[in-house]
Amino acid sequence: MSATPFYLTDTDRATLSMTDEEFVPYTWTDLKYSIAANDLSILPRSPSILRRYIEWSQEITANQGSTAKFLLRNRLFWATPESPLLSDQPVVPSNPVPFADKTDYKIIYNDWPYGLTADITHLVVWMKTRLAVNESFEMTPQSRASVEDFIDRTFVQEMKQSGIGNDSVLYFKNVPRLQSVGAVEHFHVLIRGAKSELLDKWTDGDVPMYRR
Repeated sequence: MSATPFYLTDTDRATLSMTDEEFVPYTWTDLKYSIAANDLSILPRSPSILRRYIEWSQEITANQGSTAKFLLRNRLFWATPESPLLSDQPVVPSNPVPFADKTDYKIIYNDWPYGLTADITHLVVWMKTRLAVNESFEMTPQSRASVEDFIDRTFVQEMKQSGIGNDSVLYFKNVPRLQSVGAVEHFHVLIRGAKSELLDKWTDGDVPMYRR
């Protein structure tokens, strides 16, 4: 395979030698372990999704310059083809405080999700504002508190109201080395057992790229 458009982990390289029939999806317990251990490089995509992701990224980079530009223009709709896009702050938030303005974030499906069991849905929260991190690129206590408050009121409470019990929402933020789109702030949310009505509400009826 030619040079890839994003960093491949050891898990990715091992996955590329497999077939989908050989691949074992990650379970909720697997996810909890990886997130608790802060070992997110071991999260796998299925072989077919990973291959499609690599090919798609190569095509998008060749045609549009970067996956970040495609994301901002075609998925988040925060920019037009004529919009100037800066690497450090592609878009200007309406409010510098994270989550203070609903136009400064958007929830959509992960276009090329990790290989998870069928009961788990992989969402991404994209942000115009940046989350403060420390020298190890981990969220500061203030940033983490802000994200967890957002997750609780946006996802956890909604899940409880729909009759789903505790232990149904996980989240993580990748370090820059593992981010395929580092130019736009984001973090991942994993939902277990969410009803389609809730998913449509959160994502405004979004359809991920791998289903198109």
